[in-house]
Amino acid sequence: MTGGEPTVGEALAALERAGGLVTPNELAKEWAVTRQAVARRIERGEFPPPLKTVAGTEVYLRAQVEPLRYPERLRGISAQHARIAGDRVDRP
Repeated sequence: MTGGEPTVGEALAALERAGGLVTPNELAKEWAVTRQAVARRIERGEFPPPLKTVAGTEVYLRAQVEPLRYPERLRGISAQHARIAGDRVDRP
């Protein structure tokens, strides 16, 4: 630190330690859900406040939102039901 203010390098290192920055659209892609699903969770207050808004896009610290990732078992639930349904839809 110089004069109490972090240097650019220190700030970038801190962002890297926090997993970097991520937008809602990037989260939707990574989590394999729709952008609308992420937007609804943000609107319901399930997300922390964004770190910043850049060019109209909210930006979050990945470390803050990663714990909100959808559990694997909830994704593709319709497909999962088709595979395990009692009528054995999944038969070869």
